[in-house]
Amino acid sequence: MEEEEEEYVVEKVLDSKVVKGRVEFLLKWKGFSDEDNTWEPQDNLDCPDLITEYMKKHEEEEEEEKKEGKRKVVSEASGDSEERRSKRKKEEGLELAWNNGGVGHWLPWQIFKNFGKR
Repeated sequence: MEEEEEEYVVEKVLDSKVVKGRVEFLLKWKGFSDEDNTWEPQDNLDCPDLITEYMKKHEEEEEEEKKEGKRKVVSEASGDSEERRSKRKKEEGLELAWNNGGVGHWLPWQIFKNFGKR
C-alpha cells in the first residue's frame, strides 16, 4: 500500500530574503504555530497569490516609510550616500523597480525580472 505524501498549506508569507542569489520567503503554515514558520526557496512554492499579496503589502509599507523618511535628513557625512546605498543593494542581489506612481522599491532580482523594468 502506498503512503500519500502530506501536503502542507501556506497560510501567509511573512518576509523575504535573498540567500546565495535565490529568493526565500518566510512562511506561516496553516494549522501550525509561529514556532513552525520556515524559510523556503521560491522555487519550491506554489502560492503565487500569497507571494503577490506579500509584495503588495511590502510595497505599501515602503511607501509609508518613504513618506516618514522625508522628514529625516541623512547627511553625506554619515557615509550612506545614494550612490553607495545603490551599490550595496545591488551587491545584496537587489534591483530598483519603479511602480506606476514613480516610487522606487528594492526587490530581489528574481522577483524584479518578473515585474519588468521601467
